[in-house]
Amino acid sequence: MRTRTMILIGALLASSAAVAAAQERAATSPAASDQTVVAAPTQGAPTAKPAADIPVAAAPRLGTIDFGFRGSNVDGDSSRYYRFKDWRDGGYLSGLRFEKVTDTTLWHAEAHNVGYRDQRYFGEFQSIGKIKVNGEWNEIPLFISDDTRTLYTVSKTGAFTIDDNIQKGIESGATTLANVIGQASSFNARTQRDTALFNLTYSATRDVDVKFVVRNSMRDGYNLQSLNFGFSNTIESEVPLNDRTTDVKAGIEFANAKGLLSVGYNGSWYNNQLTAYRFDNPIRYTDIVGGPSVGQMSTPPSTDMQTLNLNGRYGLPGRTKASAAISIGNSSQNQALLPATVNTALVSPTLERSTAEAEAKTLSMVYTVNSRPSEYLWLNAKYRYYDYDTRTPSFFISSMVVADNTLGAAKETEPLDVKRQTLDLDASYTPFQYASLNFGYSREDADRTFRIYEKTAENILRASIDSTGNQYFTVRAVVEKSTRTGSGDDFEMLAEIGEQTALRHFDIANRDRTRSSVIVTVTPMAAFGFNGSVSTGHDDYSESYFGLRDNKNNSYSLGFDFVPRDTVNLGVEYVHEKYTAVQWSRTSNPLPSPSFDDPSRDWGVDSDDKVDTVTANLDFIKTLPKTDIRLGYDWSDGQSTYVYNLGPNSTVLTGVNYGPGNVFNPIPIAQVAPNKTTLTTGRADVQYFVRANVALGAGYWYEQYRAQDYSLNGTTINQLNLPSAILSGYYYRPYTGQTVWLRMSYLW
Repeated sequence: MRTRTMILIGALLASSAAVAAAQERAATSPAASDQTVVAAPTQGAPTAKPAADIPVAAAPRLGTIDFGFRGSNVDGDSSRYYRFKDWRDGGYLSGLRFEKVTDTTLWHAEAHNVGYRDQRYFGEFQSIGKIKVNGEWNEIPLFISDDTRTLYTVSKTGAFTIDDNIQKGIESGATTLANVIGQASSFNARTQRDTALFNLTYSATRDVDVKFVVRNSMRDGYNLQSLNFGFSNTIESEVPLNDRTTDVKAGIEFANAKGLLSVGYNGSWYNNQLTAYRFDNPIRYTDIVGGPSVGQMSTPPSTDMQTLNLNGRYGLPGRTKASAAISIGNSSQNQALLPATVNTALVSPTLERSTAEAEAKTLSMVYTVNSRPSEYLWLNAKYRYYDYDTRTPSFFISSMVVADNTLGAAKETEPLDVKRQTLDLDASYTPFQYASLNFGYSREDADRTFRIYEKTAENILRASIDSTGNQYFTVRAVVEKSTRTGSGDDFEMLAEIGEQTALRHFDIANRDRTRSSVIVTVTPMAAFGFNGSVSTGHDDYSESYFGLRDNKNNSYSLGFDFVPRDTVNLGVEYVHEKYTAVQWSRTSNPLPSPSFDDPSRDWGVDSDDKVDTVTANLDFIKTLPKTDIRLGYDWSDGQSTYVYNLGPNSTVLTGVNYGPGNVFNPIPIAQVAPNKTTLTTGRADVQYFVRANVALGAGYWYEQYRAQDYSLNGTTINQLNLPSAILSGYYYRPYTGQTVWLRMSYLW
């Protein structure tokens, strides 16, 4: 933390005394004496509530300002502490608010953390009953790492170059990658997303509204990514980002007591200034078959999407309403295709066309009818239809190029089409004042092209009990049972692409699912409230051999709120979550290798993820005269355990070591230590109201992150023996961060 921050305490107190003296001279003015300070929120410092013992004027408040000094100290990975925020040392201006309200208009403006990477501005104007306009500028930083390294010189155009002498030396054997890795230079992996929003609603008449929204999001900076020339040639480096997404919404809506009708248009354009990354091979200077000197990787292409929407709702006799929503869309991108390879030692296959000519059409419809024929009965029926139709022409290539190394087999694209139809039927019966019985049934049918199941059908039954409206006790209990079954199977399709025919994709595999949950709240007295919940879920993929076989999740929570008096509030909650899964696979070479069909090479993994979370807050609002105190605490502890299993008579080598003379020796299955992550956060905020419209405050934020990972840690990263790979040095580093605020809040 900068020492100057502590020195500035005196200056802050002196300035507050001067402001207080000036305010004393105007103490006889109602505008000065009857208003109450509302301290605008700062990062890590909650907003203060109006003083309970100071009268609030009926006149509208014009504005507040919150400013001061901030100092931080981070021991460890500062990039993770500042990942989505900018709490650098120095003066800050936050919580600047202005508002003016009359009988016919409203003006409102806000500014937060002005001048920093996470600053935000918002403005709004309303002519009551006629027009509403608001706009926002929001900057969101993403700080990934500040100590990663790379051998590349990276250009914003997507070119990654390495000194030719390094490539020549490694290729000739004069040196090795391990000898030159010391020449890697440090870089900051940091991106910035800036979003601008404009929102307009114009009421042409009492029943007709015209709406228009524009959102523009720009992203710039450097991310961390893996580039490669094959499985063992991973290269981690900073990669430049430069893209923009523009969304436009426009519509006209007619609504009255009988119903609603709206017509709208949605458009979205994604523009990526970088079409590809081109990167040198650190271990080769010349092209050969099996070893290119340079590689190339495409980036997400520029795309656009257009959608027309029609929505309607109409009231029918017998307390019944019917509604419909129809959406027709088109998505396309026609970016220039990259060559099949940039390796001059290979004969690059000729492309059928030079651009993507990619296009897809969508049709979405939702029809709903709900009715309350009596005060005891409620009925609802909903039908949903979704059709994703790929219109991209098929693309044939005479031979695939694998990692710019070698030529492979011929391939042809397979367009993905999806059609889903869902019917939901629900009924609710309320035999008693505070209790209702709910029953529901859903049926989802899906058709997909070029998947191992041509069709899937899922039937879902659900039931619940609700007890609400009682001031002392509420409960909601839900149970759901579903079965998904596939038909029109084509498992030979897996063999055609070199996969095991016993593999099942979990998103369409046959599955039995059970879910249940109970939520209870008890308020025996006005000052005390208790809440608890229990939930469980089980997905059973009994017909899957390879892939996900079983998945379970369980959680429960306990919490209470205690308000012994109006100025004291205490809340505590504990949540436990557990997720387990069973997956199986086979380690083998592709056909015609006999290992492909060898069951002794099967292996599986049992995963167990647990998270425990505690949150607590304690507020004293004017318990001490003119003073607000807010305290908070959050603790999250996660653990992931992976247990590896082998099939009978297994021949899988789970690990190797090299004995004397570099003799290759298989070692028994090696179970890895659990991964552990703990995040602890503590915060405190104190405000003292010097006057009704002047407050001094101090805030404190403490954050500690601890991680233990068997693979992504400093010891493992530094000891990996990868002679043809470049690692950036990024891993899960712990940190302890602290930030202190000294501030003044003023209302005018």
